[in-house]
Amino acid sequence: MNASQNDSINNEILIGFIDEALDELVSVVGKLIELRNRGFDEQSVQALFRVFHSIKGNAAYFELFLIKDLSHSIEQVLDEIRKQNLPFTPAVSEILIDGTNAITEAFVLFREKGIGCSLPDSITQMKERLTHYLNNKFHAAAPAVFTPDLWDEIVADFEIAQSSPNEVAALLEKYRAKRKLCTNNSLANCNNRNSPTTESPLKFLRDFLDSKANIQINSLAFTEILRKIEQVQSNVQDSQIASKLCDIYETVKVASTTVGLDSIIRDSLHTELNSIENLITEQALPKTVSPEQKKSASTSPAKRTMRISEESVDNFLEFVGELVIIEDLYGSLTARGKGGSIPFGQFLVELKQINETFGILSRDLQKSIMEIRKVPINVLFSRMPKIINEVAHITGKKISFITTGESLRVDKTILEKLESPLVHMIRNAADHGIEKPEIRRELTKPEEGCIKLSAEEHSGSVTIRIADDGAGLNLERLRSKAIELGIIHHNEVFDQHRIIASIFHSGVSTAESVTEISGRGVGMDVVKRNIEDAGGEISIITKPNEGTEFCLKIPSVATTQIISGFVVRAGEERFILPLDSVEATMRISGIKIESVTGKGYMIKYKGETLSITRLENAVEQVTCPLGVIPTDIVVVIQNKFQKRAYLVSAVDGIRQVVKKHLQLPENCMKAVVGAAIMGDGKVSLVLNIDHLFL
Repeated sequence: MNASQNDSINNEILIGFIDEALDELVSVVGKLIELRNRGFDEQSVQALFRVFHSIKGNAAYFELFLIKDLSHSIEQVLDEIRKQNLPFTPAVSEILIDGTNAITEAFVLFREKGIGCSLPDSITQMKERLTHYLNNKFHAAAPAVFTPDLWDEIVADFEIAQSSPNEVAALLEKYRAKRKLCTNNSLANCNNRNSPTTESPLKFLRDFLDSKANIQINSLAFTEILRKIEQVQSNVQDSQIASKLCDIYETVKVASTTVGLDSIIRDSLHTELNSIENLITEQALPKTVSPEQKKSASTSPAKRTMRISEESVDNFLEFVGELVIIEDLYGSLTARGKGGSIPFGQFLVELKQINETFGILSRDLQKSIMEIRKVPINVLFSRMPKIINEVAHITGKKISFITTGESLRVDKTILEKLESPLVHMIRNAADHGIEKPEIRRELTKPEEGCIKLSAEEHSGSVTIRIADDGAGLNLERLRSKAIELGIIHHNEVFDQHRIIASIFHSGVSTAESVTEISGRGVGMDVVKRNIEDAGGEISIITKPNEGTEFCLKIPSVATTQIISGFVVRAGEERFILPLDSVEATMRISGIKIESVTGKGYMIKYKGETLSITRLENAVEQVTCPLGVIPTDIVVVIQNKFQKRAYLVSAVDGIRQVVKKHLQLPENCMKAVVGAAIMGDGKVSLVLNIDHLFL
């Protein structure tokens, strides 16, 4: 196997590791928030510990030393919590959440840009913050190194600080310099392998193994050895040595609770220790790596991949097997037909049966391949507690978070397009929607606000709702902003639905001030555009002092969409309307059409007055006379809270069609969102109802 093949295999393994780590980290923040709310739970802490221990070992193998160090520090904090040496306070949960977010951010950057990309300062600073926290909490007290002279110096410095507050900054710099010098000396001693005067950092382990004492399970000696191994691990930079140290750590840990330090364990650890010392000797000289190899390995972004369950692949292969049978049936029928051994009538009957079987199979096959592309929506939902926690921390609010329907599966491409809009709306709900505790008390509401995120599936579409029990949208302020930007005329009648819709225009915001979280009026227009690009739609319901609900309706699959369409003919074209938007169809005969100055043509429908126009004119956005023909049919369309009537030449009925994306110029018909090839081979245009109602 050549070097390029090895690099390719290692890159694939790295991608798999990053993807698995990101999947694990998705739920970690939510679990940390749950722990903070309900208190210590040993099983949960143990599960979190395992996540970071696994990431640490794999990161060392791939030489991702910053990830290794961050994971190791988080692991140490969790270990102290697990041993109940450290209470799980809000401060502890915050630093663990921040550490988890830093690792996640680093992995995302590695996935997109390659492991050689530069990381933001916030990630490297997180390592220093965790190290500082650990040193203060667990390693600050070390009586053996605190000599009387050092105590005298510390006392004198405190006296200076007490009498001269202006000297505090200088004293802090002094101790920071001492700390840095101490750290640098420790690292130098660990890394200086060739110095004859430097004691091996693993000498303690050799002494431990050479001792003849029979160390029993749960002995304090094991605890001390494990602690020392962890200290060495935190300073090791070589991936192979780090990996072997992880193996030694696991062996000692298992032995400490099962068999103790017996002869078999001693021999196994001696072997591992010898191999580490051999590596230290072999690697005294640095490896030579060509700049081209280094650049290729570290900077190339990873290809987009998906993780697919075996069950999905097995189901797909079953349908492929059925296709082979169908092929054989067609071949057999064709041969019998050519040989004249089958009457023509029976030939047609059997052909129809095979076609029907093939139709059922093709639909099952299509459904199967679409299922392969789907991932649980919880992949996205589980990231939201982190957003809410951050906003609550910055704004001083109390916010609970409830999710339902997280087991639903959605196309991966759709989910990726939904991430930014959902993050924006969740942040808005927490920042603008939920009031501060003191305001909620005045309104006789519970101090803790609530944000609910739900998902449900219906007829191939997924509906996502983001609801809060906050103040609701300030319609008066929204109207004023819309008038200021020229979206609504100041003389226009107060229309709640039109005012709410104005929030999707750039620059519109109801925030009283701009904060680091939101309030710039940038976002909801982009949210709407992203959702529509994913083939979805968004609506808003709001009530003063009761809250706001955003409703997103999106297709559950992204690429080839099989939709239920209502096919009509208008002029020389055929159009496909979304079936769920069609409320009724009526013949034009017997319907009274009135012309209203400035508003066009109107009809009465179930006590409501609806505008009516020819569908082809509405699609092309032209104003023409109605031109009623006795055979015309009226189609009533409903879109959110509005209804309109359209005249069409004929109705072909309901069809299952495959919607294809259409690349049209910007100045072309915006009401057209796709096309479908019909049974006669001709193309019909799929219409976007939202644009018809503009």
